Amino acid sequence: MREIEELLPEVVQRAASLPEPTAIKAIRDVARDFCERTKVWKERDRITVSDPDNIGLNNVPDAEVVIIQEASLDGQQLTVKDPDELDVELPGWEDVEVGTSAAKYLTQLTPNTVTIVPKATGILRYRAVMQPTREAMTLPDFLVQRYGSQIGLGAAGVVLTLPDTGFGNPTLGGVLLRSFESYINRIEANRPTLRPPRRTRAHFF
Repeated sequence: MREIEELLPEVVQRAASLPEPTAIKAIRDVARDFCERTKVWKERDRITVSDPDNIGLNNVPDAEVVIIQEASLDGQQLTVKDPDELDVELPGWEDVEVGTSAAKYLTQLTPNTVTIVPKATGILRYRAVMQPTREAMTLPDFLVQRYGSQIGLGAAGVVLTLPDTGFGNPTLGGVLLRSFESYINRIEANRPTLRPPRRTRAHFF
């Protein structure tokens, strides 16, 4: 992981009188948006599940789960669903005892946790899209190395368009934000699609 401060030069070169805390917040916010939209930050994990309720996810510092893309329990694929969907499709799912039937779904009741439905134990494997937390002070190495200049550009655009500041430049800020948006759109357009998106894929993480 790398300190967010490493990206400060990418911002202050375009807004020289910018206070450092404002720049860091802008970098963090833009990095969050970048990761959520482009889905470039992914982590895989393997968890031994003994309690299928509210399984804690993510041991990565300064990071949180955006969505779970794939999950399986003991090799059996799980479908990610919103709790409201399960209320309709599997009434009483929260009260089903462990081992009553084979696990089919993964859902979330609290942030950065998941619940296996029907309840079951075993080895949970998953791939998650990640983003920095709202309090993050570090970013993953690859994000700084590969996308740092664009994140810095987007952050500069954000701060330059802030109202009622002594460092604003809405015209330049608008240009930078459009460039940043165009960059994200290119990544989204070039993202490989291996299969059609699942209609029931939940985006509640």
